[in-house]
Amino acid sequence: MKLHIKMMLALILLLLSCRERVSQLDIMSDDFVSPPPTDAEVTGLYYQAGNLVGIQFTMLFAEASQGNVDVTNVFFQDISERLRTVTTIHTGDQHYVIEIFGPYELGDYSLRLFFGEIAIGARIFSIVQEKGQMVIHSVPEVRRVLDKAQEWRVVISP
Repeated sequence: MKLHIKMMLALILLLLSCRERVSQLDIMSDDFVSPPPTDAEVTGLYYQAGNLVGIQFTMLFAEASQGNVDVTNVFFQDISERLRTVTTIHTGDQHYVIEIFGPYELGDYSLRLFFGEIAIGARIFSIVQEKGQMVIHSVPEVRRVLDKAQEWRVVISP
């Protein structure tokens, strides 16, 4: 009886140790790919009746992605998290676009990019009042007109 239990435990341990690695964060996997170095730049601002309602970011990679990788985009207003979404970067991609719409207010904001728990990029900016209009501090302006947003939402495109 004891031999039978020992054999079953040994078989279970053998099966668990020989499992196929499936996590994209498993660096021991033959399929492991890290994301390329990333920079986020503001490429568009959306206004409705003079109010800032959306910001378009383009995530630029220093090189084409070597494989499919999931990146988490986290958007903060001051220290409060407003949005969290996961984007898949496909093999060969050199950029992707994310548009974030919401009820923007004056203050500090950041868009942070994560690979698992590792930060791989960020764009930090402030929204200030200039000449009676909300603008992003120190960012070139590309304007579009939309309806005023009532809640936070995100649009991602390749």
